[in-house]
Amino acid sequence: MSQPPPSPRGCPVCFKTGAECLCGAAEQIERRTAALTIKELEHINNCSADKAYRVQLKLAAATILACDGHKAARLAARMCSYCFYADSHFAGQAFTEWRCMLCPMTGMHSNTSVPSLCIGCSEAFGLCTSCGGDLDMRRRSKFQRKAKKLLRKA
Repeated sequence: MSQPPPSPRGCPVCFKTGAECLCGAAEQIERRTAALTIKELEHINNCSADKAYRVQLKLAAATILACDGHKAARLAARMCSYCFYADSHFAGQAFTEWRCMLCPMTGMHSNTSVPSLCIGCSEAFGLCTSCGGDLDMRRRSKFQRKAKKLLRKA
């Protein structure tokens, strides 16, 4: 195989040709057109395999999310599908004081990823303890009767 003729413009950085180029960019461009080394091929193959594995993990997670594969555990944790399956909770290791969004209850949480609602409000309104949204991610226009009665008593 013959190599392509050199560009009449020369180096894309300093615009000089051949030995006149002092920046080295022309050599790097020529090197890229050469055959890949075994080390470069290994790097490419490792990156490709890693990304393919990550795609498979994401597809498996999406399948579980779509069919709500762990619904009983999700409802026991009082979390919506997004918070339970998709949201990654990064937290600092520090005891953090938090307050419920709907009632005056306060408490201490073992890390900085504090809940938005207390268990009582979550059960009364059918809301996610993590984000405060509906457990089934439905759009609401009013509270359910059970929750209204609980609010009147409080």
